[in-house]
Amino acid sequence: MVASCVQAENHRVERARVQLADVLKAIRINGHYFLSCLLALAIIPAFKAAGLGFSVSWHRLISLYWVGLAAHSILAAVVFAVIGLPSRLTVKPFLSRFTAQKGRLLIFAPFVVWAFWKFGIYLGLIWISIAVVSTELYDRSEGNLLTVARRIGSVVVPALYLFAGLILVFAYNDVIAATKDIGAYDWVFLKTDSYLLHGNTISNLVHLASAKLSPRMFIFAETMYYRMFDQVGAAIILVSAYQGTRRGLRLVGTMLTAYYIAIIFFYFWPSMGPFYTCRDHFVHFPHWLKTYDFQRTFIANAKLMLGHKGPLQVNTDYFIAFPSLHIALPIIVLWFMRRWKPIVWCLVALDVVLVPAILVLEWHYVVDLLGGIVVAITAIFLNHFPDAPSEHKQVGAQSSAEALRNEPALSV
Repeated sequence: MVASCVQAENHRVERARVQLADVLKAIRINGHYFLSCLLALAIIPAFKAAGLGFSVSWHRLISLYWVGLAAHSILAAVVFAVIGLPSRLTVKPFLSRFTAQKGRLLIFAPFVVWAFWKFGIYLGLIWISIAVVSTELYDRSEGNLLTVARRIGSVVVPALYLFAGLILVFAYNDVIAATKDIGAYDWVFLKTDSYLLHGNTISNLVHLASAKLSPRMFIFAETMYYRMFDQVGAAIILVSAYQGTRRGLRLVGTMLTAYYIAIIFFYFWPSMGPFYTCRDHFVHFPHWLKTYDFQRTFIANAKLMLGHKGPLQVNTDYFIAFPSLHIALPIIVLWFMRRWKPIVWCLVALDVVLVPAILVLEWHYVVDLLGGIVVAITAIFLNHFPDAPSEHKQVGAQSSAEALRNEPALSV
């Protein structure tokens, strides 16, 4: 009798322990929703406390995100899908439709020629990718517009969450810039870099290398730097289309967690990067690069905000040097795309080139990159690690045929 009571009590305690662990895990994994809501509720009071009027440049942000980034991300997603997914799910069904309906070629071929002639190679590829994705999505949904809308919605919902989160990040950048000297701790990171680089600094090394580097190398570095965001968009498209909206939201939540951690660091240890501390940066730095204008604008806006003279609207101002999200975000993307090995190797190759590009443009210190790695690992742990066994088995057990049938957007 006593043994039975003890066993029942132990069972009750174990159940309570498991339930508590599940609750804590749910809080940990979904904490980014709470933080996003908290930051959204506090945004107006924060702007008033900083002496700023709250207004958002919706037109510019919407055009940059929902038009520019979306279009580039679709092209990147198509390229990654062709590289990393079986051809029987991607290229072969597309070609088979042209074989069965040769009339399509009479429409598609002139369109391809027009796109390249009108927009050039890169923008032409974007237009062609959008056309291919649209037609394939419609065909594989068998013309059911509700199915098409549901497939598009599975990607739009995570993308919308990221858009809202980025507005919060930009807004709190402005709040901190209006209340603090955002270059106050640059000397700490500069000195740390000097120790890591044996007495050198990023600016000194770049100035020495600039005499040997051709203008094309700087242009290539700038292209690699800004095309990092295409990785993010492509990952949202592929993860959401293949594994569902919840998985896409988990990816976006992990990215936003990294951003929110960066905001905390920026509040306590604000820094802007080597371009801010180098006195003759704009003398040596190539003035024909877009980065030249961006960096001058960031410095000017930071000074205006500290004097409560601007900006009038929340825009794309992002002043945070430490930690580097240009390292954190690609690591997070690699983690969520890790099941597609060919895509991972392609991303690794791009990220290896991205690292020197970040330094050549003097956006970040070396220590910023190390901080970005730590932040990425932390964000992944908080939102994803360890894998839920049931979720992993469910995703892993899904066959390619089932994936194609359930997620037709994948095959595009």
